[in-house]
Parts: sequence; C-alpha cells; structure tokens
Amino acid sequence: MPVTGNIVISSSAAETLTTPENRSGEIIDAVRETYSFLNGTNAGQADLVWSGRVTVPALTTWVLALAPLSVNAVAQTDAFGNAITFVEITAIIIRNRETVTPRTLRVGPTAAQPFLWLFADASDRLDVVTGSCYAQWDDVGVTVGAGASDQLDLQNLSAVAGVTVDIFLLGRSV
Repeated sequence: MPVTGNIVISSSAAETLTTPENRSGEIIDAVRETYSFLNGTNAGQADLVWSGRVTVPALTTWVLALAPLSVNAVAQTDAFGNAITFVEITAIIIRNRETVTPRTLRVGPTAAQPFLWLFADASDRLDVVTGSCYAQWDDVGVTVGAGASDQLDLQNLSAVAGVTVDIFLLGRSV
C-alpha cells in the first residue's frame, strides 16, 4: 500500500508596539516547516506508517517496541490489519492529549534495547507535558535494530490518572 503525505508545523505570532510618540509597528514572526515524503524505501520516502492513541496508567511505564511494533507487549497493526516492523524510522510525533496539569509522559530509550535517535544516551529523557506535542523527522531515517535498539519507554509521571497520547510513526521496511 503506497504511503505519501506531508507533516506540517506552522506557527506565527504578532507583536504590536505603541510608543509615547504615537508611533506604532507590528513585528510578525512565523515559522512553517514542511516535511513531504513519497512512497518508497530511499531518503525522503516511507513505506510504513502507524498512528495510535494509548492511555498509560498512573505511575506506569509501557514499552513502545518498533521492530516488530508493539505497545506494552501488544502487537500493533496498520490501518489494514498488517503487522509492522520498522527497519528505519523517519518521523515520530507524540501528542499529550491531557488538559489537566500535571499529566506528563516521559519518553526515553529502554535500558535493554535503547532506540537512541532522539537521545544522547540510554539515560536521556524528554517530557511531553500536558497539552503539548513533540515532533522529529529525518529524510535519511534512523536504523532500528530489532532486538537490540528498537524500544522506547513511555512513562506516566502522574500519580492520580492515566495519560492519553497520540503517537505517529513513519518509516521504512528495508
């Protein structure tokens, strides 16, 4: 099944200044980054995509394994029911859907089979706080080592409630 698409991040802000001399001006800052990809297994291409919504229970750590794809040891499939085994990851997006603070998802490589693309080493972590999103992509892609370097911890830091997140993965099968 061919995979094509775009990932777009767009932001803008306007700042208005009024001075005592009644001069005014507006500064507009904008960032628009687009990552477009075609179907295939070369740089700038992808042939695997998965997205899902998971709720990690309070004070619990689940493992996101990329080869083969599973969340908390439950195998995941694409939209057509096919098993997914990433050989390379080209994009990862994690969105924390929670609206009540503090409900943070801490993401990092597992100790046993660390996927290090996003991290300096196996002890490194990033926090996806309430209502936020983390996104990273790379045309070249990062190799996933099945059984060696293919796992991320999804750790809920909240003591009182589950954290619901959307996860989007894009990559290649070879």
